[in-house]
Amino acid sequence: MTTAFAQDPYAELLRPSLRARLRFEWGELDDRTVWARLPDQSVVRLGREALHLLLDLDAGRTREEARARYELEPAELRGILERFAQGGAVLPPEGMFGKIVRATPEEDKALAPWLLAALPLLVIHAEYLARYATTAVLPTWGEGLLVLVAGLLAALLHELGHYAAARPYFRPTFGFTWLGWFPAVYADTQQAWTLPRGLRLRISAAGVLIDLVLNALAILFAVRYPWLERYVTPFLLAQLARWSLTLNPFFDGDGYWLLCDGLRIPNLRTYARQRLEEGRRDVFSLYALVSLALGAASLLGLLLLLWNVLGNAAIALGLLPTLGGA
Repeated sequence: MTTAFAQDPYAELLRPSLRARLRFEWGELDDRTVWARLPDQSVVRLGREALHLLLDLDAGRTREEARARYELEPAELRGILERFAQGGAVLPPEGMFGKIVRATPEEDKALAPWLLAALPLLVIHAEYLARYATTAVLPTWGEGLLVLVAGLLAALLHELGHYAAARPYFRPTFGFTWLGWFPAVYADTQQAWTLPRGLRLRISAAGVLIDLVLNALAILFAVRYPWLERYVTPFLLAQLARWSLTLNPFFDGDGYWLLCDGLRIPNLRTYARQRLEEGRRDVFSLYALVSLALGAASLLGLLLLLWNVLGNAAIALGLLPTLGGA
């Protein structure tokens, strides 16, 4: 049976008399459901009954005995077992030993070491901008392009920070996309919602911590070699401008997800708008109002930008007269 199981585990999973050993790590979530990390590093979310059923299977019960005890539908049980087999968590009982480990609960203080590391880095930023920074705008296009490339590399490292923080717990996706006409990199870490809040906060904050370390290194070089100040200061200003968007809790970004995790509300914007529509007068309704106002202002600003760009292009091509023209 061992050989047959290894060759075709899905066929074995159909047998009501199946006895199997399991190996995975699990822990509790805020809503009292369970996350389980399989040997292939993928993460799944389970209900309590499904977890106890898997524990019974590992203890020697047959598949049919475990299913009947917890009143699960056959298709539901089969789906769970197939997912675990796909992740390498289901082993044949003969000659194999499973290992089901309960993870140590993650406390909210899981982010504390990162905050302690960020504070001195923020002090370095403030000290540099107060005492050393003099250049706000570079005089030539070539130098500006150099800073732009550095900013794009910083954005790449930012996303790699999210990816690296999430990789021990599941397999995030990393790739390139387009935001309108602009290329962008992204790390998809949506599976973090299957993890405890402390780990989710770490993943959301990882990109900002990478930014702080990178900026601090650039500052140290600028202090050691003063001629680099003309490049480092515009780079830092560009980084601060990017933070004003990514850390803004009213837009989709790190700041928004950190706030969602901090409040234990998976989709804060939807929840706040529901409160507003219900006529509630609380901080969530205020959040919804500010979010809607900023969204409208952003759309208006984009329309004005397009109007000016297209208008100037039309004037340059002679399609429209200038304001002072005949």
